[in-house]
This record gives sequence, C-alpha cells and structure tokens, in this order.
Amino acid sequence: MTTETPIQKEEVLNVYGCAQHPKFADTWVLSAQSSFQKEVKDWWLKKTGESHVEDGRYLCLIERGNKWATIGEGDDDWRYNWKIIRFNMQQEAPTEEAKFEAMDAMPIRPPDVPIVLPQETQRDDHPHKRASIEKQTQDNNKEKILRMATDIFIAQNYHATEPLPVPDVLKRIRVTYLGLWDIPAWNTYDGVPDIDSDAEGSPQSDGLGDSALLEE
Repeated sequence: MTTETPIQKEEVLNVYGCAQHPKFADTWVLSAQSSFQKEVKDWWLKKTGESHVEDGRYLCLIERGNKWATIGEGDDDWRYNWKIIRFNMQQEAPTEEAKFEAMDAMPIRPPDVPIVLPQETQRDDHPHKRASIEKQTQDNNKEKILRMATDIFIAQNYHATEPLPVPDVLKRIRVTYLGLWDIPAWNTYDGVPDIDSDAEGSPQSDGLGDSALLEE
C-alpha cells in the first residue's frame, strides 16, 4: 500500500484578526485570507510561544486536506481544506504600512448585531413629541391657575366671620378658576403669564373645570 505524499505549498496569508480557540488552549484562530480564497476564513494555528499574532502578511507553508467542494469539475485550491504547517517563515510585513494594506483589502462584513437607531418620535421637532410637550405644559398651567384661584378665594374671605359650606367654597373657587382660564394668554402653551399681562381674544374651554371636584 502506497501513501500519497501530501501536497504542500508556500502561501502568503493576509491576517486580519487573532483570537483564542474556544476549545483548545494551545491554538489560535486566525481570520485570514489566501490568494485563492474569495473570503476571509478561519485558519487554525498551533501556538509557539507568541502572546498574539498581529495583523499583517505572513509567508506560510500550508498543506492540502480533504476536498469539500465536490459540485462541478476542477481541482482548484479553493475546493480543498488547508492547514498551516509552518507559520511566518519569512515575515513579509507586520509593519504599519502592511497593516493599512490589510485593512484596505479587508472585505466589508455585516455587524454581528443590528444597529438600533434612535426612534424618530424622540426628536423634539416630531409632531407627537411636540404635542406631548404642549399637553404636559398645559396641564401644568391648569394646576397653576387652580392654585391661583384658591389663593384668590382665601384672600377674599380672609376676614369672614362665618365659615362657608363646602359646596359654596368649591363653587366660588370654580368660578374664579374659569374666569382666569378664560383669559386666552393664560391657557396657552407658553405658560401662565404674570398677573399684569394683557390678554385679548375669545375664551377657550377647559376639561379641568368640568371635574367632579369643581362641579356645582
């Protein structure tokens, strides 16, 4: 029985990355590409004392293994699995220039995880965001006007000798509140103005005036 001599050849590998093999502690996994490969592939390399393999071009002795591409005719090198027998027989260029060349030759690959873009609705100029800001501000204005109406009622009745029934208190606060709210400049997005501000225009309706607390 005759044993075929394994086919070996010298080949320059462009190395684009080096990582620890997930199972074998004595093995590197190189992201590299040979001249007969169209894509970057994983090449296994037995460690020989180096702490890391820098990106660059390395002259290697590789050996052909099993044929994996059996569809179609041909005996091209890319149809076979290859392994590294000797690595960096002559270091061609682990220099800065070679690293830039390797980066330029690196194929563009999609990221491992999808890129998450910020939601359009988070932009300050988005209609939904703007409407939300305006609603929140107007709700704050309602609270300010209600507190102001309460303060006015307290000031008007500070010297009262007899307590008023609760329904009458709520009714008077409601009337004062609605009177303040009917001032157009006081119920807009810009906020409650100073007490001396001038106001013109038609009154606007308000949901707070219809709440159960202020019903007649």
